[in-house]
Order: sequence, then structure tokens, then C-alpha cells
Amino acid sequence: MTGYILRRLAVLLPLLLGLSIFSFTLGQIAPGDPARALLILEGDSHPTDEQVAAFREELGFNDPAVVQYVRWLGKAARGDLGTSFRTGQSVATRLRQALPVTVELALLAFAVMIAVGIPIGVAAALRAGRLPDHLSRLLSLAGASLPSYWFAYLLIIVFAVRLDLLPTGGVQSATSYVLPTATLALYSTAVMGRLTRASMLEILGDEYIRAARARGVPQRRIVVRHALRVALNPIVTYGGLVLGSLLGGAVIVETVFAMPGLGRLVVDAIRDRDFPVVQGFLLLFGTIVVLINLAVDVLYGVLDPRVRLADRGDTHAR
Repeated sequence: MTGYILRRLAVLLPLLLGLSIFSFTLGQIAPGDPARALLILEGDSHPTDEQVAAFREELGFNDPAVVQYVRWLGKAARGDLGTSFRTGQSVATRLRQALPVTVELALLAFAVMIAVGIPIGVAAALRAGRLPDHLSRLLSLAGASLPSYWFAYLLIIVFAVRLDLLPTGGVQSATSYVLPTATLALYSTAVMGRLTRASMLEILGDEYIRAARARGVPQRRIVVRHALRVALNPIVTYGGLVLGSLLGGAVIVETVFAMPGLGRLVVDAIRDRDFPVVQGFLLLFGTIVVLINLAVDVLYGVLDPRVRLADRGDTHAR
């Protein structure tokens, strides 16, 4: 298993390197002069061209791009992502302050997806062709088709404006997460339900399931210990992928609900041309997604040993 994890890491390291190059390049090609922006932050509202040129030399902005990249990467590895052009705060500090809200929102949406999507998919598969199955497919189609921003405003109108049950935005209490979580979880829950149904239907038609039923094995045990356990492989794969997309989807949701998370932070940074924050966000978000994919690969290898054997090129895995 250790060798399998090391091979996965070896594959992911080039992705992290490419991500760092992309993030650094974005800052290089962005409009505006970072030296001038930093001087203005320090209190000089109208720096002269000579002051800007001297400051660029002092900060090393005139060095070759490769030298600047290596220096930037070294600082990033130590947690120094630069300074925000807009606030003068450390970028790492701003990201650290916003990250918990986004992670909480994504994890809550992920929990809703698992708690709702999988049971709906299992129930639909066990009653294939009947009313529960038709209803689940209809709801899944609707959930996968509705734009998240439209659904968000619909929830605000119904539960915040009309019924006055939940807050419209911000993070004042636990109830502030209800509408954003429902919005963020809508699409992934619909897809999870459809994926679970399809996977369960395939497994329930296998011979060993029919043999277990013929031996009188209780239905609950067949579903939980035999069918669902095998059906988990594609579900785990999708779950890992969707966790990264939930973090990315928080950009829209946090903006609509005015939540102080990474999504709103990066939207504000793009609007204000605060490129160090955008750079830091890309590097952080990309690293999180890569680590999630690594965790999914490892979990997939635990659930299905054939994956580890195939990864070694073992001919017996075929």
C-alpha cells in the first residue's frame, strides 16, 4: 500500500508544479504595476516613476522571470504568498480567515449529498420501474437542471422574504448555512442519486446477488453488505471529484448569500485587481483539489485491491 501511495504522489507532484507556474504567470501578465500598488499602500498616493523603478529593483521585480518564480515558490512553500494590494494584509492571512467558511459550507453540502443522494438512489434501484423510481428520476432531473443561482434566489424569496424563517446572508448563526448548503448541494445530490441507482441496478442483477437471495439471505444484508459495498467504487470516485467542485461552486453561492468565504474573497479580489490574492487562491484551491484526488485514489485502492495490483502492472489483476 505504501508503494501505491508513493506512485500516486509521484503522479501528482508535476500537477502541483504546473499549478504553481500557472499561478505565478497570472501575476506576471496581470495589468498594473505591483511596485506602484505597494507604494500606494505604504502611504505614497502619487509615487514618481523614479520611486517606482527603485522600488521594483529593491523587490527584485526586474530579475529574470525564472529567478522571480523560484523566489516566489520558495516563499509560498513557507506560507508567504505576498501582500494584498487592496488591504495591505498578508495574502496567507486573508485566505486563512476566509477558508473555514468555505470548508464548512462544502462539507455540509457534501454531507447532504451523501445523506440524501445515496438513500434515494438505493430506494429507486430496489423499486425500479415503480412510482418511487419515477419520482426519484424526476427530482434528480430537476435538481441537475436548475441553475444554482436561480435556485438560491428562489430559496431566499420563499424562506427569507415570504416566510421570514431563515437569514438571507452573512454568517450570524448556524441557520445562516441552511440556504447556502441547500443551494450548493442541489446538483451534486441529484447526480449522486442517479449514479447510486445505476450502480445498484447493475450489482443487483449479478449472479451472486441472485444466489444470495436463493439461499434466503435477508434483503437488508444483501443490500448493505453485498450490493452497496461493491457499488461504492464509482460513488467514492464521484464523491472525491464533487468535493473539489463544491469548493469551487462556493464562489457563486458565497457571493449570492454574502458569506465571508474564499469564493467571495476571490470575486472581490478580481473586481479590485488584487492579483496576489487571486494567485494565492489559485495555488491554495488547486493544492486542495490535488490532495482530495490523492485521498480518493488511496481510498479507491483500499476498497478495491485490484486497483493496487493494476497500478503495479500485475498481470494477475486482469
